Amino acid sequence: MQLNGEAIFILLLKEICDSFLIKQYGCDVRLKLNEFTKSFYVKNLLEEIDIIFKVPFYAILNSKAAEFLLVYYPVYNYASENFLEALIDHLVIEIANCVAYVTLVNFSFLYSFRQTLYRSKFLSLRNFEQFKNNLIWQVRIKIYIQRPTSFYSSSYRLFLLRTTGIYTRTIYANRPQYFNSLTKFPLFVVTIVELKDFIGSRFDELVYFLSKGLRFILTSVLGQFIGLVWRGIREGLKK
Repeated sequence: MQLNGEAIFILLLKEICDSFLIKQYGCDVRLKLNEFTKSFYVKNLLEEIDIIFKVPFYAILNSKAAEFLLVYYPVYNYASENFLEALIDHLVIEIANCVAYVTLVNFSFLYSFRQTLYRSKFLSLRNFEQFKNNLIWQVRIKIYIQRPTSFYSSSYRLFLLRTTGIYTRTIYANRPQYFNSLTKFPLFVVTIVELKDFIGSRFDELVYFLSKGLRFILTSVLGQFIGLVWRGIREGLKK
């Protein structure tokens, strides 16, 4: 089932990408399947094929599907229409991201490609390559830092389509199978996050302890000292 889901997703990407290129260039431009399977963005997206692609369609067929509840229960007991809309929005945007990434990598050297799709500032190969490198850098940050952190936090960030633009929303998502499969740098990131949480908690405790000690000094020791001084002043005034 997992392999079928991946195969369907790859074919869907290919059809959408081919349609996009044909519409832009007016001629039959088609990419091979291996252009998608070897894409860095697509390969890493396939690791989350369940939550991105399969779970939304299971939820459409059954709002209380076991696959849906396995990820979102107990925060979400069933897939409401609004929640399904959010999942489909996210799927559409991720497909668009895949198509954009693949076309950027494969056609960035073509001036006609930049001339057709992008603003005038990206007609320069230098500016375009800078944009592409920034995009690749952001993708790596997402994959190696943000994603393992979301696994550890049992959270998932959805992209939502609105009339005023694209927004993000963080929701609960239980994905222990992904967390248990982390290795190397992503696992190191999780370790750093855990260490940060531990140190942060101890620091909060230290600040709380010091604040209590300072309050005791101010109210007890210093307060009594001020009281004695004030009493002495009053006695002196009486004389």
